[in-house]
Amino acid sequence: MNIKDIDLNLLPVFEVVYAERNLSRAAKRLGLTQSAVSNSLGRLRDAIGQPLFVRAGQGVAPTAHAEVIAADVMRALELLRGSLQQTGFDHRLSSRRFTLICSDYSIAVLLPAILARVQELAPKVLLEVVSKHDGKDFALALAHGDADLALGGLPFLAGPTRQQRLFEETNVVLARSGHPALRARPGLATLNRYPHVLVNPYGSWLPWESLAQSQGVSIEPRIAVRMQTYLAAPFLLESTDYLASCPQRLAVLLTRHFPLEVLPMAAPLATVPIGQYWHERSQQDPGHQWLRQQVYEVCQRL
Repeated sequence: MNIKDIDLNLLPVFEVVYAERNLSRAAKRLGLTQSAVSNSLGRLRDAIGQPLFVRAGQGVAPTAHAEVIAADVMRALELLRGSLQQTGFDHRLSSRRFTLICSDYSIAVLLPAILARVQELAPKVLLEVVSKHDGKDFALALAHGDADLALGGLPFLAGPTRQQRLFEETNVVLARSGHPALRARPGLATLNRYPHVLVNPYGSWLPWESLAQSQGVSIEPRIAVRMQTYLAAPFLLESTDYLASCPQRLAVLLTRHFPLEVLPMAAPLATVPIGQYWHERSQQDPGHQWLRQQVYEVCQRL
């Protein structure tokens, strides 16, 4: 096979079909008809001399050969796009829109300072904030170009995803003012005595597990309520004896607005790395680089 035999315009079609695994969705993203997408894949198959996709249910699946070449094709397209985008980014004049995926933690703790910085330096730039509660949604949104950045504690993101650690967040335990547990300096065993509101958007991880194991303490608190949002927890805590673990920076904000206090635990709970995450394709984008730098600088002061 000779590279001159391949129409390079066919490679973005391969990229999108590989990501979508569905010809109609790929056609919609590319602004083409489904028959045009099928024709492009046929031409690429003929040029390469290998089948690239096969029918699978309501969509298509990549062949073994497509899986082999996919990473190199994506990397080549990223380098080409990066080269073409090296025209610079003037934040003072740009009216570009960036889409951020944020949990309620990120919205409450990170976003106000980020918005203030962007508004000051790039008044025409628009930040669109979306919320995803399924960890898989984060990776898919970044991969499909539906979002530019994901912010928060998301160490599970895999695939062609870049990340930058912003800071370490410590978990603390929240209770209503006047809660019986506030009368002493409670240890981990105290957590067994009271029902818990468990906020865990992305899985079954419990913030006290690793610390309990290291100290040889059995911690099996009763989970009374399980939810995906921290911002609803104060309404349950303020009128009950429930406890809830919560990231420290968010806990400080919540105690300013609700009759809640942080339990003075005898030992700290687990820490979580807070970071920003983006797809490999955005690595060399000047506008994206500018936004990531603003996020990083702002978060160093939080």
